[in-house]
Amino acid sequence: MNLSIESDEYKNIILFVKDIESFPFAVRLEKFSAEMSSSIESDMNNDEKEKNLINADIEVSSVRIK
Repeated sequence: MNLSIESDEYKNIILFVKDIESFPFAVRLEKFSAEMSSSIESDMNNDEKEKNLINADIEVSSVRIK
């Protein structure tokens, strides 16, 4: 399974990865890559703010035990 996630805090991405690793079933984190990106966010007053986001691509697989 391939997942693409984003957050404005690296800590949140790491907590998500830890949740995957502590999953009660036999799953394994195969690949992880992350990069910074910027986006423009507008609020109700039409003020635009640049927001730094961290995009992460994660590949998770199940482990088959015989």
